[in-house]
Amino acid sequence: QKFERGTIAYLPDSGAFAVANGISTVWNSIGAHNGDLGYPTSDEYSPMAGGVMQDFQFGKISWNAATGSRITKGGIGATWDNAGGPLSGLGYPTTDEYAPMAGGVMQGFQYGKISWTAATGSRITKGGIGATWDKVGGPLSGLGYPTTDEYATANGGVTQAFQYGQIVWSPSTGARFIKGGIGQVWINAGGPNSGLGYPTSDEISGLVRGGAKQYFQGGE
Repeated sequence: QKFERGTIAYLPDSGAFAVANGISTVWNSIGAHNGDLGYPTSDEYSPMAGGVMQDFQFGKISWNAATGSRITKGGIGATWDNAGGPLSGLGYPTTDEYAPMAGGVMQGFQYGKISWTAATGSRITKGGIGATWDKVGGPLSGLGYPTTDEYATANGGVTQAFQYGQIVWSPSTGARFIKGGIGQVWINAGGPNSGLGYPTSDEISGLVRGGAKQYFQGGE
């Protein structure tokens, strides 16, 4: 039933819930209960100061003053929920889901991104690794989509694997990407546990006769 400033929707399995304000605007714009999210399954609630959320059958709509109202659903929505939603360190979504290239979707959050493909599933990118991936073009960079979440490596560093390479970070070297033949040799040698340590530069291409090189803490 529609009211002057919102809607009350009822389902036998979940009960009756009000949808109002900015969340109502977004829900109605996608077809309300006939849209991708279905019926509400909770009232509006505040998981942390400054923002509100509402659960629906097939996703969520969240709002805060900085990001507006955004939908999270599917694999990306489930990954955000499992990580803690706005309490995860990612904050609130800043975009709706979008497709940067065929075969994958992404969603921006205040402090990172979640991306999904059928081959890689949903993965979080954030911090120095996420910023480096964004800077070089995200999935269009030649690295493709992330295939792991960030994981700890030697000497206080972290690594994240992508379809066609890795981005590694350490306190002394910052975030660097490594790929192709150079990346494979480094991985085979033991990566950051080898005598080479972490990369201190990105790959330098355009050398004589089509060559490339990359500097590491213990060599090149």
